[in-house]
Amino acid sequence: WRLVVVDGKPQKIPCVKAWEEAATCDAALITKWWETWPESGVGSPPDRSGHVVLDIDDKNGKSGSDALAALEAAHGATPATMEVMTGSGGRHLWFKGEGKNTASKLGIGLDTRGKGGWVAMPDGASYLLLNAGPIAPLPEWIKSDIFAVKHEERKRLDDAPLDQPVDLERARRY
Repeated sequence: WRLVVVDGKPQKIPCVKAWEEAATCDAALITKWWETWPESGVGSPPDRSGHVVLDIDDKNGKSGSDALAALEAAHGATPATMEVMTGSGGRHLWFKGEGKNTASKLGIGLDTRGKGGWVAMPDGASYLLLNAGPIAPLPEWIKSDIFAVKHEERKRLDDAPLDQPVDLERARRY
């Protein structure tokens, strides 16, 4: 990944198009990429190694730490696991298991990265390893919330006609 400025805001973007298919451990290809983008960071698709990452954001008026504390009060403490401090001062908690990408579904400032997502790896500069592990299993309460579909959303999906032109166009673009 590399850092670019979009609409005045820094954003991390993958250096390689079709990064999901391009993800590799091939040393020669990685060396070529480092030569092409020497200032880039390493990103990892957590699902490829059987992991889900809980992304705790404490920025832009969001307090993922407070949201997580409220969830832990209701469900019990999150187990100790691999933990990375992010470049913006947030945290990534790594868990064994399956999951998908979400944005603030668990709570404001709590995202998940799993299938179809990627996370920046510790680089010793902006992403710092706080706890190397071992990596704990994904708590059941997080898993159930990741995959939960709210009743209102389920009703909307059940009542919606299939194959509307807007849905077909979105699928074609995807």
